[in-house]
Amino acid sequence: MELIDALAQETADMPLHVQTDRVIKDSGLRTMYEQEKGEKGQTRIENLEELVTATRQFSYNEEDEDLMPLQAFLSHAALEAGEGQADTWQDAVQLMTMHSAKGLEFPQVFIVGMEEGMFPSQMSLDEGGRLEEERRLAYVGVTRAMQKLTLTYAETRRLYGKEVTIARRALLASCRKSVWKRCACAPR
Repeated sequence: MELIDALAQETADMPLHVQTDRVIKDSGLRTMYEQEKGEKGQTRIENLEELVTATRQFSYNEEDEDLMPLQAFLSHAALEAGEGQADTWQDAVQLMTMHSAKGLEFPQVFIVGMEEGMFPSQMSLDEGGRLEEERRLAYVGVTRAMQKLTLTYAETRRLYGKEVTIARRALLASCRKSVWKRCACAPR
C-alpha cells in the first residue's frame, strides 16, 4: 500500500502515459515479466508496452469531465473489451462493461461498485427515468452468471482524496434477501 500511495502522490501531475510507464517500472512488474521464460513473458511485456501506448493515445471526451484520467481511460478500455479477450490462455479474468457482456455467459461473474453514485451512476440517480435503465442493465449483468455471482460494494470510498461514507445501495436493496450471503471485509 505504501508503494501505491507514494506512486499516486509522485505521479499525480504527470500525463497518464508517463504515470502508467512509471508505475509499471517502479512496481517491478516489467522486471518480473522480463525474468519469465518463453513466449508468455514476452507477450506480457508487449502488452505492457501497448498499455503505455494506449494511454498516450487516449484523449478525454466531454462525458469524461467528472472522472480522473485513469478512471476515464479504464472506462473506455472496458467498453472496447469484448468476447475474444481470453483466447490465448483459457483460464483468465475478462473485464468488461455490462453492455459488452450482453449475450455472453460465464461460470463466475463479479459485479463491483454496486453502490449509489457508482452503480447506479450519479447521473441516473439525478435523472428520474434513467434509474430503470440502470436496473435493466443490472439484470443483464446478474444473468451472465452460470454458476456463481458475486456483487460487491464499498461502505466507504476515497473520492478526490477524501474518505466518503456510501449511502444505501438502491439496486441491492430491491433484491430478495433469501439469496444473500453477506461477507464482511475489514477496511484497509
